[in-house]
Amino acid sequence: MTLYRGMSAGLRQMTDDLRELLALGERIHERAHHAKVPTGHPAGFVSFRDSHGRFELSYPPDWDRRGEEPFQAWSPGTGSFVRVDDVTGSSAPWHELEQAFAGVGGRVLVRPQDLGKLGPTQGTLQIGPVWFEWEAHPFEAAGQALLLSLGRMIRPPLSDALDRYETRVLEAIRTEFRAGESTKTSGA
Repeated sequence: MTLYRGMSAGLRQMTDDLRELLALGERIHERAHHAKVPTGHPAGFVSFRDSHGRFELSYPPDWDRRGEEPFQAWSPGTGSFVRVDDVTGSSAPWHELEQAFAGVGGRVLVRPQDLGKLGPTQGTLQIGPVWFEWEAHPFEAAGQALLLSLGRMIRPPLSDALDRYETRVLEAIRTEFRAGESTKTSGA
C-alpha cells in the first residue's frame, strides 16, 4: 500500500481536493479581514469517529467536512484545515506529498531535518497565492500509520485576533485527537 492508497486514484482525489482548497483560499482572501472573531476557548466541537476505529477527532461545527478516506475538514471562513491520511506502507510520504501538490501547481516545503523520517513535521504549503503554515503528526493505530495534518493560512495574513483564535482551534484539535484502541466504544 502506498500513500493515498493506490497513488493514481489517490492523486486524482488529492488533486480535486487541492483545487477546491485553492478556490476556498481565493474566497477567504476576499473576506479574511472582515470576519467576526470569536473569543475564548474553542467550544462546541463536533466529534468524528473513524468507522474502522483507528481515530477520533473533534473540530468546530461550522467547518466543512468531506470523506473518511482521507478525513478532512476546513474552515470556510479562514481556510484552516485538518486532514487524516493512512500512510501505512509508504516509504517516502513527504516525497509523495510533494509530488501530489506539484501536480496541481502547489508545493509543500518540509523542514530538511524532517525529510528522512515519519515523525512530527512542520513546513509551509503553497497553493496558488495562498500560503499555509502546516504541521503533521504521525500516529500508530491498529497496525496502521496515520498522519494528522493541520494548517492555517499565513499569506494573505489574517487579522492578528483571528490568527490567534485559529491557532487555538488547531491546538485543540491536535490535543483532542485520539488514535487506536481508545477510540473504540465499549462493547464494540
